[in-house]
Amino acid sequence: MRVKLRINKVSICLTIIALSSIIVSCIIYFNKAEDNEKDVQPIAQVQTTSIKKKMMVKSIPVNGTITFAPGQIQEITFSTEVVVDKIYIQIGQIVRKGQPLVKLSLSPNEKVTLSNAQVAVSFAEKEYKRQDELKNKYLASNIDVQNALQALLKARSELNNLMNVVNKIKGPVIADTDGVVEKLNVQTGQIIPAATSIISIGGALQANCNIPAEFKDKISMNQPVLIISLNNQSLSTMSKVGEISGKIDASSATTYFTSPIKQDSGFVSGDPIMGQVYVSTADGQLYVPKSALVYDGNTPYIFINKQGVAQQESVTILFQEQDNTYINGAGIHSGDEVVYVGNYELENGMKLRVESKE
Repeated sequence: MRVKLRINKVSICLTIIALSSIIVSCIIYFNKAEDNEKDVQPIAQVQTTSIKKKMMVKSIPVNGTITFAPGQIQEITFSTEVVVDKIYIQIGQIVRKGQPLVKLSLSPNEKVTLSNAQVAVSFAEKEYKRQDELKNKYLASNIDVQNALQALLKARSELNNLMNVVNKIKGPVIADTDGVVEKLNVQTGQIIPAATSIISIGGALQANCNIPAEFKDKISMNQPVLIISLNNQSLSTMSKVGEISGKIDASSATTYFTSPIKQDSGFVSGDPIMGQVYVSTADGQLYVPKSALVYDGNTPYIFINKQGVAQQESVTILFQEQDNTYINGAGIHSGDEVVYVGNYELENGMKLRVESKE
């Protein structure tokens, strides 16, 4: 019995020692595993592209309307009633000085008026002669002669006005200057009342360009301007800044400048427009995709791929376009790989796995 008891005690001790060894081994193993996990750093999957250089062009968006320049509109009117016999032009057409516009004639009423005016002049001439002869015979006073003379002058003036119109419409009415037909409110056979504007010809087009008032001081004469038609965005032309307004529209917080438009540009008065005025340029400026920028508050920075490790670099934003941003920074150079996808989860010094590179 004593021998069996001793054997049991020995077995129990050996079992305890074995279990203790297993527990110690497990503790050592798990501690080493935790240490290994601490040594493993996360790897970020990113996409990069090369930082490039190009000319930076700063521009300000504009919008507005095409109009004729003030004082450049020729209005064709007549002091008598006329009939439209033929029309040679149409709205929006470019015309040159001396080009036929319309063929007119006196209306039936004005033909009667012309005949009456001729008769009136003939009668006034006879009456003036008669009063002058009576005066020489002391049968009429100076006042009688003066009254007859005034009546004659009035009759001649009315006839001359009619004859001026007759002479002007003997042939086609022609353009006095180069321009674009802005208004043509007549039809063949139509009777046009006296003093009615028949045709308007604009001598020069201009774009009235609105800009935010905050950019007023950045605009100067002769800066290039791109003008695009909102009715047809394939229609565009380059111009320059002309007259700059000193007024600010308080309701819209805008000001405006004018820009001359060539007559053969395809634009017409009334066209709504948009565009850009280019205020400055600079050669060889670094630029990155807009998505490459990360912000710490209001401070921008980017991540550069330096041999598979993220390197954070502070930058200064020079100018922003729709897709790209021009930047400057002491630690960045043309050709550096900048992270533009996956950068918002990065930290300085984090390892990188580049999925794709542009």
